[in-house]
Amino acid sequence: MEAKRVEQKLTGANLPTTFTASRKSSSSSLASQST
Repeated sequence: MEAKRVEQKLTGANLPTTFTASRKSSSSSLASQST
């Protein structure tokens, strides 16, 4: 997870897309944990 965050910071151009995907993944994880 940490490495991915660093990668996102390094790739500023891909940040928006990666961030959105990451956020989606996080939401999915939260939903899974909640269930």
